[in-house]
Amino acid sequence: MPSTHQVDSILTDSVSLVGTQQKSIWIAGGSRSGKTSRSIAYYRQEIKNFATRNQGSPVGGQPIAPLHELPSPGFLVFAATGDTRWELRDRLLGAVGGQYPVFSTTPLGFFLEEVTLYWPLLTEEHPLYPGFPQRLRPETEQEFATRLWRQHLDSAQLQLAGVSEYRLVRRLLDTLQLAAMSGTPTEAIADVVSSGLLSEAEENHPTQETGDRRFWENATQACLQWRDWCWQQGFLTYGIAAELYWRYLLPAPTYQQQLPQRYQQIFADDVDEYPAIARDFFEICLQQGMRGIFTFNPDGGVRWGLNADPDYLQELSRHCHQERCQRHQPASLADSVANDAIRLVDDPTQSIALPDSVISLTQPSRSQLLQKTAATIARHISAGEVAPEDVAIIAPGLDAIARYTLTKHLTEHQIPIRPLNEQRPLTAVATVRALLSLLSLLYPGLGRLVDSDRIAEMLVVLTQQNQQPPAIDPVRAGLLADRCFVADVETPQLLGATVFSRWDRLGYRAQQAYEDLRQWVQDWSCHHREPASSPLVVLDAAMQKFVWQQRQPDYWEIEALRELMETANHYLEIAPQWDATATTTDILTNFIQLLHQGTVTANPYPMQQQPAAVTLATVFQYRSHRLSHRWHFWLDAGSSLWFSGGSAVLFAAPLFWKHRLGQPWKPSDRVATDEIRVRRILRDLLARVEERLYLCHSHLSANGQEQDGPLLSLVNAAVAEE
Repeated sequence: MPSTHQVDSILTDSVSLVGTQQKSIWIAGGSRSGKTSRSIAYYRQEIKNFATRNQGSPVGGQPIAPLHELPSPGFLVFAATGDTRWELRDRLLGAVGGQYPVFSTTPLGFFLEEVTLYWPLLTEEHPLYPGFPQRLRPETEQEFATRLWRQHLDSAQLQLAGVSEYRLVRRLLDTLQLAAMSGTPTEAIADVVSSGLLSEAEENHPTQETGDRRFWENATQACLQWRDWCWQQGFLTYGIAAELYWRYLLPAPTYQQQLPQRYQQIFADDVDEYPAIARDFFEICLQQGMRGIFTFNPDGGVRWGLNADPDYLQELSRHCHQERCQRHQPASLADSVANDAIRLVDDPTQSIALPDSVISLTQPSRSQLLQKTAATIARHISAGEVAPEDVAIIAPGLDAIARYTLTKHLTEHQIPIRPLNEQRPLTAVATVRALLSLLSLLYPGLGRLVDSDRIAEMLVVLTQQNQQPPAIDPVRAGLLADRCFVADVETPQLLGATVFSRWDRLGYRAQQAYEDLRQWVQDWSCHHREPASSPLVVLDAAMQKFVWQQRQPDYWEIEALRELMETANHYLEIAPQWDATATTTDILTNFIQLLHQGTVTANPYPMQQQPAAVTLATVFQYRSHRLSHRWHFWLDAGSSLWFSGGSAVLFAAPLFWKHRLGQPWKPSDRVATDEIRVRRILRDLLARVEERLYLCHSHLSANGQEQDGPLLSLVNAAVAEE
């Protein structure tokens, strides 16, 4: 099986690029059909041409001039997500021998970078913060917006029956971003949403959830208040930056005049995942004489329903010479299964037998299904039929029970498992909770954030060692927390283990581990230290002492710890700008409470090294990362969640699609959209499995209801597991 770099080299030598040197190119094709490799071939050819024009030798040889003296080729490369951006950059660097840098970005990242770069130009005509702007991560965006709208949230102006305050704030911020990504002014949100969600029947009887125009007028005013406040404070979110870009920066003559001086060619991969305003930028670039190389997947659109508008981006193809990639690299089940699978989904009454490569695993209950799935994977891996890194477990939605059960059973068989990009609160990780409890002991005024239960958990987690039980087991941790923890609002503390009469029952190992931890707390305590150590320094020291020196954490635990440090760093930097008089205690209190509320923080900076393990992912995450495996296990194959592909469609997202902007969204539209999405998911996933597909189905879901999702007909037509 050729590697991606080998495929790139083959394409470079075999494809004909004659006659397309000056035209923009539109490369369309299904998943893994060679679109990106074709684009890389064009990139390599253009680098060759550039090197020749600038008196350098062809790519692959030594340039005549030193590298630092060679001019930049001025090629701008786009990828759909941050993870695929790194992979694409590495492939491009490999294609040109690493002789020229690759300037790669994502559409959202590009808007943010351009607004930041041209901030002085924007401040000349708009009431923006005169200093350097700062980016707000999702968790701080949520908190600051909640504080800004506090008066409206407490009144009836911003309230919806059945919608919590947290969800309501998130919904308004998402709507603001949807409007910005579609090129819709913030002032028009009320008109677009109200007209789109009101049917004729609702116009006479408006519901509070969707039909109250007054609510959406208030919501629009709140979004404008948030936008203006961010302008004044110099804060940039993706939504704020996107509106500044398409509405003010992109039309600016000065900006448009400088674009051809900065970039000569645009390479955009997977434009079916891009927001509508990306097309506006691309069209201006083409009008300015730049050349574009675009790849488009009609079976993609993973972010369709979030901020992508593939139908609008596809119209960009009329400006380009169009090419079609049809072969899969390497062969996949899409060739033999996709058409029959879609026919079965469209009409379950048809009598179609799926090939032997599609196998059904059926159990009465979901708990039995999870155990059966893990046992099947373990059996085949132990028999040497497949390696762990060649197996993927994919589900439309993954709950904590499924994660725990699969992880537990596979780990018992010494099979590593890697959850892909888990969208869970940081406090779902025990080590993070323990470190937050430790912070409450080190800084004054945090006593309300910790209790004996959290102290007991901290004692267990922070005394774990490799291949050994914790030095302090849960029973002894409970005794120590009840007898030795002194709760106090200002200065909670741990007393010595000998303060209660039966301390000898603890055992030497537990007592020694407790005293070591207590001594460390005393040494690092900031109650009486001036100036107090930075929380980041304390967190890092705690990780060194109680994690890295005692055990080797799992891959996903390392990700959580990195995410904690990045989140804490951002919060401690941004929080004082809301209240300059806030103390470290105030900031830490808000930070710890924010995490304990279950806020899902931004993903950490992606790691380049991935462990060889079974991949566990939702449909949305798997498709977003453009992964492929030899074997697939589709969990909960009978679930109705396959209609959405495991991604929650943002509220009112279809109303901001360009081809139906503000048009009424009816139940029939939703049904039609769900059917299109299921077909795209099937074609995409089947192109990403090479040899064998297991459809894992339980008659009853986790809540005891019978499952009758769109893929149930596939389960019935597949070969049953022996």
